Amino acid sequence: MSWTLVLPGVAAVVVGLSAGRLQRRLRPAIGVRLLTALAVLATTAVAGALTALALGYAAQIPWMVDRVGWCRTFSRSHEAVPAWIGLASTSALLLMATSLIRNIRTRRRLLVQMTGTGPVEILSTAQPVAFAVPGHPGHIVVSEGMLELLDRGEQNALFAHERSHLTNRHYRYTALAELAAAALPVLRVLASQVRFATERWADEDAAAEVGDRRLVARAIARAALGRHEAAAPGVMALDGEDVVARVEALLAGPSASSPVETAIAAGVGGVLVTAVSSTIQVHHLVTFAVHVCNL
Repeated sequence: MSWTLVLPGVAAVVVGLSAGRLQRRLRPAIGVRLLTALAVLATTAVAGALTALALGYAAQIPWMVDRVGWCRTFSRSHEAVPAWIGLASTSALLLMATSLIRNIRTRRRLLVQMTGTGPVEILSTAQPVAFAVPGHPGHIVVSEGMLELLDRGEQNALFAHERSHLTNRHYRYTALAELAAAALPVLRVLASQVRFATERWADEDAAAEVGDRRLVARAIARAALGRHEAAAPGVMALDGEDVVARVEALLAGPSASSPVETAIAAGVGGVLVTAVSSTIQVHHLVTFAVHVCNL
């Protein structure tokens, strides 16, 4: 059993714990893409390592070898995997798959319930509500209460913010990150950072469109005063995810491109590639079986 199979788990823990610090050092658009890639790759690496262990253990079980037609030469040549590790890996894979399926079904069910008939849907409620619902092409939901709460300029900022979510397909990034976190709970912090970064991305786009960062900050602050209950998975709300930090970032001014971003992205990418490379163990299993068994 190769020690490299431990790398994906270590990488996932490191990525999960460092997500907040990493996100703060990157511009929102870069942070969203990088953190999402980290979440997907870390989950893939862990799943690959668990699969290698589960298959390695299964190849040692005589009745399993006979039943699925694996050759005994391969099962004898492969390095032994302790029973407790093999069983634990198999159980972990089943839990990951179950969690993913449950998350996907819940997400689809909730989004179907919010299907709109036009680009903008006005809700007849005094509760301040505004969010973007993904789809083709997706739509914006805003309540009468939210429109009454904001002045004309702030309404423009609100719609610019929500259009950014739809135009940049932010829901795809949050969906991938949340699926990764469902499969690998240690990535939950990272998933929340991805959602926060998408809000910051939309804030910056809105500020660029209306030409007034303070106006966008004021719209966010006012919307937060009437914060509604947590939105369903997949929707992007103006008043979501750490409003204070978003307002402070807008008032501080746009962040300039920095060589540090490139260095961070390259460094983190290199570490993750190393971790993902351990999943090649699965490829080696298949290739070796084909060679030894003359399949």
